Parts: sequence; C-alpha cells; structure tokens
Amino acid sequence: MGSRAMGNGQPGTNHAHTVAIEGVLKAYNSTAKTIGVQKDSETSTTTISVNDQTTVNGAQVTSLADLTKSLNHIVQAQADRQSDGSLLAWKITVGGEANPNAGNGSGSTGDTGQRPVVGTVSSVDSAAKSFVLKEADGTTVTVTVSSATQFQGSVHSLADLKVNAHVTVKGTKQSDGTIAATSLLIGDGAGA
Repeated sequence: MGSRAMGNGQPGTNHAHTVAIEGVLKAYNSTAKTIGVQKDSETSTTTISVNDQTTVNGAQVTSLADLTKSLNHIVQAQADRQSDGSLLAWKITVGGEANPNAGNGSGSTGDTGQRPVVGTVSSVDSAAKSFVLKEADGTTVTVTVSSATQFQGSVHSLADLKVNAHVTVKGTKQSDGTIAATSLLIGDGAGA
C-alpha cells in the first residue's frame, strides 16, 4: 500500500537477509505457492514461499511448474526472511535425484549415504588422498578419493584440486563420517 520495495530497479540489492536452504524437494503446492524442502538429517520439511519473481534453474527445470517433476531431487533455495519470519525464495536450483533409500532409517542397504554433497574445498591433503569440503551451511566433511573416483569438470586429479573450488561430491558416507567419493564434479569457478 505504498511500502514500495527499496532498490526496485537494481536486482540483487534487496536480498540482504538471504538464507540458503539445501535439501530434498518434498512438495510443491502451486495453489498455495509454497515448496517443502527436507534438510539433511531432519525429518520435518521447511516450507518456503515462491512467487512469480522466483527464478528456477537446474536439471531440466525452467519454471515453478517444472518443480512437480523434480520431487525428491536435491534443491538449493535462496530465500529472503520476511518480516513475519516466513521464507520467500527468489532462486531455486534443482540438482540430481536424491537417493530414494536415504532417510528411511534402515541403514541396512549400505548405500543410504549415496547423495550429492555440494560445497567448496577448504583444504586438500594429497598424502592422505582426501580433501575437506565446506557445505553452504558451514559444516565440513572430509572426502576421500581413490583410483576408482571419477573426476568430472575442470579438474582431473586430486593434485589439481584448488582451495575454494566448487565441488559436487557423490559417494558413500563411511562409519567415521567421511565420504568415499565415487565421482567429483568440479565447477569452473565462473559462479564464484
């Protein structure tokens, strides 16, 4: 009613309170204009509002309507916290399909840790054939590589991996909390 958004003509400047929510897309409600994202190690979903300004990109998606095909895929939502505490997404990035066995609590199938982990490299230990990956929420995880690990993207070996490189790791979570990588997709840093 007259409370016009500041900086209307300058996209990107009004996202001062952005939070990144990463997890599995569990719901998209086109009527209520909301999505439900289940964050890692949480059983409940976080409800995030979307609107006509929300941009959608990633695996075979270009619009909000495409989200119905992307349920159970890994997503990252860039959302602004509203004055009432709710979240409004201005960008949703859809990744690959989450492991259908993940989060079912059985843990007996042995492959429940197969989910992509996305983050930036904070350190590389060539001698131990491992590196530390820092996820968007600040948590870190040690990733081990072997001769079976596939390198995709701009880097083809652990020796070439640089600190702050953007990496998507697919692998199996080990009992000690590390991830044994089956494949690494290294971004070219264009988005950094």
